[in-house]
Amino acid sequence: MEAFFASFGIVGVLFFFLLVLLWTLLPFAVFGIKDRLDQQIALLEKIEQSLAQQNQLRHSPRHLDGE
Repeated sequence: MEAFFASFGIVGVLFFFLLVLLWTLLPFAVFGIKDRLDQQIALLEKIEQSLAQQNQLRHSPRHLDGE
């Protein structure tokens, strides 16, 4: 194992530890983003419902008082 790290030098060792750190933190980042994505999906569904209602009102037959 020592020969493996000796061939890379200090830069290789630092890069290796950086990768280990990032790989360790990755699950926390994924689960943190998931909650925000769920909130955005709920908001988009509300917006779609609102737009559908507005579209339905805009294209519904209109009754005029004089006719």
